[in-house]
Amino acid sequence: MRKSSLLLISSLIISICLVGCQDEANQQIPPSKASNSSNIEIEHKPNYDDFTKLMEDVKNNIVINGFSLTPPIKTIFLIERDFTFNKKDTITLGGGVSDLNPTQEQFIFENNDKSVQLYVQFAYTAVDMGKNLVAWESTSGYDGADPELLDRTDMATYTYRNLIVTVTQNARTKAKTTITKEAVKSVLNILEKYYSG
Repeated sequence: MRKSSLLLISSLIISICLVGCQDEANQQIPPSKASNSSNIEIEHKPNYDDFTKLMEDVKNNIVINGFSLTPPIKTIFLIERDFTFNKKDTITLGGGVSDLNPTQEQFIFENNDKSVQLYVQFAYTAVDMGKNLVAWESTSGYDGADPELLDRTDMATYTYRNLIVTVTQNARTKAKTTITKEAVKSVLNILEKYYSG
């Protein structure tokens, strides 16, 4: 139930971000130029092929100290159109039910005693949003909410060019922001290496 709620919340955040970023009044930030021939040459906005290559690179090379990666599976997420502003039936490149090109991928890491999980989710968009920390969940000050439940989750959301990146910590007892920060550093390092320039 908890994982389903986190997945639904993450999906809703991504949907909201995608719609908010489609405003043509948003200024486009000029793309960087790649300086290393082993990296993607980014004189343009990274495309879907770049995204799929990045996901493979993340799967093979990301390291979060004290955590091991659960082998990811490729999934096509079916969704009712009302949750996508009547634009999509699936969270895929084309949005159709026969489209097999997912625009999101989630990586799950667990610590050795399986008391903490980290969810690292990437969502591909067609809009370059620059590089920004756009949200860090703060659960303090919510009178009336169960503090034990509030303390179990810590979440950071970034934009990285045309990606939305969410790092969520789910702890059996109390989430520690330092753990989330270490995971974020690992994610940002791999993004910088991949899209260096």
